[in-house]
Amino acid sequence: METLANLLSEGMQLKARIDADKARLADINRAIEAVAVFPDGKATAHVAAGGFRATVQRKTTVKWDQAKLANALDAIGGEAFSKVFTYEFKPKGAKQLKAFLEFGEPEQVDAVKAAMTETPASPSVKFECVMEDGDGID
Repeated sequence: METLANLLSEGMQLKARIDADKARLADINRAIEAVAVFPDGKATAHVAAGGFRATVQRKTTVKWDQAKLANALDAIGGEAFSKVFTYEFKPKGAKQLKAFLEFGEPEQVDAVKAAMTETPASPSVKFECVMEDGDGID
C-alpha cells in the first residue's frame, strides 16, 4: 500500500512536470500565433506544416475599472449602459460588448474604453494530425 508521503511526493513531481509542460505549451502557442496569418478583423487563423494542422484563436484579457465604469454609466445613461452591462458592472456578453464598441455613439464608446484595460492572453491552439499512411501536409 502506498504511503501518504509517497503519494504526496509523486503528486508534487507530477504537478511540477505538468506546470513545466503547460509553460512550454504556452510558449509554443505564442510562437505559432506569431507566424499565423489572421484575416482582417478576425481572431482565428489556420496553419499547417509537417503533417499537422492547427486552429489558432487570439485571446485578450479585459480588466474593468469599476469607478470609471460608474463614470461611463453617468456619461452614457442607464438605458444604453444596461444594453451592454449588468448591474454588477460586467459586460452581458462578448457579442454585446463588441457590437457596442464598434457601433456605439463615439462619446459613449470612449467612456467605456476608458474603463477597460486589454492585455494579450495566451492564444487557444487546437492541434490535429492530418497524416495518412505517411503522407502529410507541408
